[in-house]
Amino acid sequence: MQSKKRIYALDELRGVCVFCMVIYHAIYTAAFLFSVEYAVFLFHLFTPAEPFIAAAFIIISGISSQLSHNNFRRSLPILAAAVIVSLATFFVMPKSMIYFGILHFLGLSILIFSFAKRYIDKIPFAVALVIFALLFFATYGIKDNVLGINSGFGIALPHPSTDYFLIFGFVSDSFSSADYFPLLPWFFAFLFGTALGRLAKDGKFPKFMYKKRSRILSYIGTHAFLIYILHQPVIYGLLYLIYLLQGKV
Repeated sequence: MQSKKRIYALDELRGVCVFCMVIYHAIYTAAFLFSVEYAVFLFHLFTPAEPFIAAAFIIISGISSQLSHNNFRRSLPILAAAVIVSLATFFVMPKSMIYFGILHFLGLSILIFSFAKRYIDKIPFAVALVIFALLFFATYGIKDNVLGINSGFGIALPHPSTDYFLIFGFVSDSFSSADYFPLLPWFFAFLFGTALGRLAKDGKFPKFMYKKRSRILSYIGTHAFLIYILHQPVIYGLLYLIYLLQGKV
């Protein structure tokens, strides 16, 4: 993507998503690793917004995959970082180890798309948007053993007794992970983004999206991967230092 055609609105929207995720993870860390009571309240207060923020971030990642020159190469550092995150959480908080979080999901989704792009892009634009949107909502409740949105708008599925298929969203009742983004339904949100990305690739997004409005959000958006990698150890370290100075650890 050339600089004169850079879609700054995507950088800024990604920046908003990353900022929100950093705040959300800070609240989670304070609430469940340091037992801060008001953080528990804030966590439950903001939890309903988390799927919308994640969906926006994933759709933007899908759009960006249409603009990338080499998605295979792009997926490798993300997958490597995902492995490091899993190992780190195994030693720091084994009861909430991250088995398949947002980095695992994005790395694998980008990798799959790098091989399947030629076939996926053959689906007519409007048809692709409708199909991927319908499949997203049809599989949204998979991790809760429901085919559909939820128990009120779906079909109950058998409860898995193992977690062997956790990357697809099929988990047992005892499964626990601090961050969990299975392929179902989120891969369809990613594919929805790749469909929209066709417009971005052809320079057909609305003109206002090519104008920079916030340098801060744009900076955060363009450094999203690095910020995501560093924010959790920084948050944990700061909270640990604060509690250490207060004599609580």
